[in-house]
This record gives sequence, structure tokens and C-alpha cells, in this order.
Amino acid sequence: MIKKDFIKYFPLIVSVKISAIIIIVNYFAFKSSLYWKIYWLDMAVHFLGGLALGFLFLYIITGLKEKGVFLLPKLITFLAILSFATLGGVLWEIFEYLLREFFYPVFTMKRNLIFGEVRYQDTISDLGFDLLGGFLAALLSTFYIRYNDYDAKDKNS
Repeated sequence: MIKKDFIKYFPLIVSVKISAIIIIVNYFAFKSSLYWKIYWLDMAVHFLGGLALGFLFLYIITGLKEKGVFLLPKLITFLAILSFATLGGVLWEIFEYLLREFFYPVFTMKRNLIFGEVRYQDTISDLGFDLLGGFLAALLSTFYIRYNDYDAKDKNS
């Protein structure tokens, strides 16, 4: 029973642990200006964000399947997880833009004078790493689904 519960909640556990890592890294990165000192740190955090969102959506999909709401084929599940992670990345970038433009306009002006058009390249990079994290989560979800015999249980019912 414990193993079954662990397997059932595994995507949620992974998502929460990755999110906790992101929160801790974010806290120290902003406090110590690490995002400006370690150029790849933002990329790693976005990758982890895509991974966390992908596992969260896998948990949601498997929970809805268990309740009998719907069953998605494996390919559609893969694409749905990838899309959810990408959507999360897009919403985060919109949030960053609004925060930058409306709450920190002086910082934005100074940064634009120093870095020029870097923010657009940064946004594209961030979305790319969100997508890569979501892709890894979607890829790992195929093993999770296969291990749990996700589709076969419904076909035999």
C-alpha cells in the first residue's frame, strides 16, 4: 500500500521538491546578486521550473484518469505536459515583464542602458529552458506511465 501511494504521489513529490529548490536558489541568488554573477544560473532555474511544472501536470493528469474523468493517449499526454510547462514559462515571463515595467521602471531603464536588448534574448533563452525542462518531464512521464501500465488498465476494464 505504501509503495502504491508513493508511486501515485511521486510526480507531486518531485514537483514540490524541485519547487523548493527553486525557491531556495532564487532567494540566495537575489540576495547575493548571483543571477548577475553566474550567467547560467537563470537558465538552470528555468530548466528546473519547466521540469517541476511538467511533473505537476503529470500528477494532475494521472489523478483525473484515476477519477475516470478522461484518459489521454501517451502522445497527447507527452504534448500536454510539454505545453503546460511552456505555458507556465510564458506566464512567468509576462509576470517578469509586468514586474520590471511597472514596479521597477528605474532599474529597467538603467539595465537597458547597460545591457541594451539583452532582455529579449534572456526571455527567449528562459522560454527555451522552460521548454527543455518540460520536455524532460514529458519524456520521463512516458516511463512513469509505462511503469504504472497507465493505458493497459483501462483497455482491460
